[in-house]
Amino acid sequence: MSPIGVFDSGYGGLTVLKEIVKQLPQYDYLYLGDNARTPYGTRSFETVYKYTLECVQWLIDQGCPLIILACNTASAKALRTIQQNDLEKINPDVRVLGVIRPTAERQFVLKMAAKYGFMGRYNRDLNFSPFERFQVGGDGLSGNQFGILGYDIIALRGYPVFETSDPSINPDLSNASQFFTIFNKYQLELRYPLVSSPASTIYALTFFDAANGWYSFKDYNPFKLRRSAGVGMRFFLPMFGLLGFDYGIGLDRKKPGETGLKNITRFTFMLGFEPE
Repeated sequence: MSPIGVFDSGYGGLTVLKEIVKQLPQYDYLYLGDNARTPYGTRSFETVYKYTLECVQWLIDQGCPLIILACNTASAKALRTIQQNDLEKINPDVRVLGVIRPTAERQFVLKMAAKYGFMGRYNRDLNFSPFERFQVGGDGLSGNQFGILGYDIIALRGYPVFETSDPSINPDLSNASQFFTIFNKYQLELRYPLVSSPASTIYALTFFDAANGWYSFKDYNPFKLRRSAGVGMRFFLPMFGLLGFDYGIGLDRKKPGETGLKNITRFTFMLGFEPE
């Protein structure tokens, strides 16, 4: 009798296998756990699809007519594509099932992050070096990120690069000529996948960012921040990699008595990577 294949990214699927055997003890089973590449949960759609397809192919080569994906991540990110695009080419008589509904492929993902940076020195009698400071603001793509001065670029959507720690001072009024030795950044981002397949992954997002920089601990206040909110899109295409854009509103750029959003918004574009 040909065995039923059960696949998981690790040992967790053994719990699923135990329940299946309890319900259907008359069948033989073959379990495959991809422990060498676990966990799958942090990997991209493309990577999970590639790994899952390789494991499904191996189970088919062992003669399994039915394969059960006991891995939630594989079921959500790879099951539908394998069912619709790959089984017809590999073996149309084989069936691949998952342990969760395909609707799980589209779920809201909430990202929360906090970052802090501090530039120290060995001799307090000497001033801080002008190199290796924190450039706060802007899109995170331009500036001197890889130049000789070596600034760490801390992006803040909705704002230009700024040099003052006072959020009440509009950074549009002056160009930054010096950068910070301390920074704080908080980020809240909600993402929703519109398309999730190996050919392309597209998702929409909305965000709320808050960040600021300081020159000394005496002035440091992690709650005195410049705030921004906005929306964006991300496109992961095998040929080009990451493409994306954000439309940010600098909430603290609004001048007293000013109406409308025209002067407090910034449109940013990214290619290849997402700025910090």
